[in-house]
Amino acid sequence: MISVNLLPKEERSEERQIVAAPRKKFLLPLAAIVAVVVPLTALYLMQMARIQSLKSDILVAEQESQRLKPQIEKINQLMRKREDLNLRLNLVRDLNQARTMPVQLLDELSMQVPNHLWMTKVTQNGPGAMTLEGVTFSNLVVADLMSRLERTDLYTDVDLTVAERKTLSGERVIAFGLTTRVSR
Repeated sequence: MISVNLLPKEERSEERQIVAAPRKKFLLPLAAIVAVVVPLTALYLMQMARIQSLKSDILVAEQESQRLKPQIEKINQLMRKREDLNLRLNLVRDLNQARTMPVQLLDELSMQVPNHLWMTKVTQNGPGAMTLEGVTFSNLVVADLMSRLERTDLYTDVDLTVAERKTLSGERVIAFGLTTRVSR
């Protein structure tokens, strides 16, 4: 059937045709947007949950720290007292050892002095050095004393400083001087 529109052109409504848009042009950008937005949203939500979890952990840790603060201070105070006590004990031990050290040195020296050698002077030069002076009839006896002292645990670096011939009460003797380091 033929239909004729008698209305003037200005008043005519054009017949609109419904044309189906191709689905591919619409679905492809939609799928791309969904593929980007959904993982980003999931990642954002996971990170927000993790941040909340960490904030609650920090809050619990701060509360625990405040609760343990008096005990931590007490432990620090005990550690300071312990260090002070250890320092005092070390000082007492050092003083006790220093008190007996001269006796040990002279005892060891008296055991190492060979026959026909006489010590005339023993001087301690500070905590780690000694000077020994004496007389004998032979250089060999001085060498024997030096080797005996070197073999001990207390005397090291025994050096001859002077050896000279003298006359003492009409006898010819050798006056000598030694220096040595003292080790504890």
